[in-house]
Amino acid sequence: VMAQRKKNVRMRLTAAALSALLCSLGVWHSAEAQTAPQPDKEEEAVSLNRQAGAVFGAGSLSRPQQAQEQEEWKGDRVWLGGNQWRVLETGERLLLLSEEILESGVAFHEEGKAASWEESSLRRRLNSTQEDGYLGQWFSQQEQSAILSTQIQTGEETTQDSLFLLSAEDMEKTEYGFYGDASRASRDGSFTGDWWWLRTPGYDGNDAANVYYNGGVDRDGYMVSYGEGGLRPALYLDAGAIELMVPPGEETPAEGDGWRLFLKGGETGFFAETETPQEEPALGGSLTVSFAGASEEYDQTYGVIYTQEEEILYFGRIADSGSGKAKVEIPQELEAGKEYRLGLFAGHMEEERGSGFASNMAEIVFTPVEAGVLEELQVELEIREDGVYLKAMEEQEGVRYFYRVTRESGADGRPAYGDSLEELGELTVSGNALGFTAKTGTVSGNAAVSSKEGLTVSGNLPAQEGDGVWKEFSEDTKIEEAARTQVYVQVIKVKEGKITGWGEARTPAVEELGEPGRD
Repeated sequence: VMAQRKKNVRMRLTAAALSALLCSLGVWHSAEAQTAPQPDKEEEAVSLNRQAGAVFGAGSLSRPQQAQEQEEWKGDRVWLGGNQWRVLETGERLLLLSEEILESGVAFHEEGKAASWEESSLRRRLNSTQEDGYLGQWFSQQEQSAILSTQIQTGEETTQDSLFLLSAEDMEKTEYGFYGDASRASRDGSFTGDWWWLRTPGYDGNDAANVYYNGGVDRDGYMVSYGEGGLRPALYLDAGAIELMVPPGEETPAEGDGWRLFLKGGETGFFAETETPQEEPALGGSLTVSFAGASEEYDQTYGVIYTQEEEILYFGRIADSGSGKAKVEIPQELEAGKEYRLGLFAGHMEEERGSGFASNMAEIVFTPVEAGVLEELQVELEIREDGVYLKAMEEQEGVRYFYRVTRESGADGRPAYGDSLEELGELTVSGNALGFTAKTGTVSGNAAVSSKEGLTVSGNLPAQEGDGVWKEFSEDTKIEEAARTQVYVQVIKVKEGKITGWGEARTPAVEELGEPGRD
């Protein structure tokens, strides 16, 4: 699984580059149609479930456990087609048996004459995708694709089946977890009183074996035309078709203790990218990601945080759409300086079915850093005869101060320690001046900004003038020619390329100044 995922997701392209590439290959006719839509307002960060227990693939499933004579069956269960299934065999393919009787009042053969499993009407109906066929009724297209058509041996007969019945011999195999009648009984069997068919021939050609409601095996069986039997089918599921398994209680409210399965749905065009660069978010901070490219039926997006060894630590749904933008919270419990992966996939999980399907996994590598505390700066303004002055800040080794004049308090948001570019706004750098632009857009020239770790002061862009321009200062600095218009002054403290402090002050309003010429 790890090797395949590395092969599929290690290439990371921007949305524009990916669109251009696919258009040139004739895969897309419109790059604009594949661009992830941008929300009109800032979204809150989505918290993923801690230690959800989700796993990639089916490798964590195990064979049934040994049960005592009067104990119920013990082992793993999975959800498929809206029902729970016992896992009887593991490996490259999983042998599953329905937990409950899925249909009652069923004949083994409806034509009123002797019939083997190969000839039976029940076998034909089980494997039919027509309107009255169980395969088509119970399972989605993605689930049907994951169910293996397998050679089934019944005496001297060999059939090719997707759905089938277990044999009398199967029901006595301890490796399947059957150690007594109680372990064979269906979960609801003791309440309904139903019995169910096996594919093994019974007393003669007119009969087929069965299992009673309490789990006892009847090898003599009932007449094949007897229409009061129950149906408890089995199937082989391709383990390689499972992208992700979610343990009970996560993401879907389906009752029971079975694993929820995300099957590989065949979608390979899903992609995701971070906003300008955020590969080093602060613990407790967030990563803003854009995602798109999946087909319409992939109408949910999920996030997975996992280690380099593919141990899943967090899992959850981040959007009720297969394209868009979301902020994913970086858990405080992660280890600073350690490399992690944020995997995103589009998919669909039906709450009542307990199983769904997933696109390809898009991967973003990130290394969280320690979050700091933003120092509160005491910003002082002084009105003098020739204008308004910003008082010099306390000198400290390796520290630089920048200010800007704005017309409103807290313009474009107050930064946090080492805040990201999207939170503070886009900053460009010139020797002694930081040019401020809007929150959206891309960094141009050779301005450099680190992520949550802080602002990197470097570059060689021309200085900008006017409001919204960050300028360095180290002494009392005149910021306004006259104090007749109220303005705000914001100051940031930068140390070793990181924003470590913030402060704000305002000049008095006109009505607070009194008559001209007076104090």
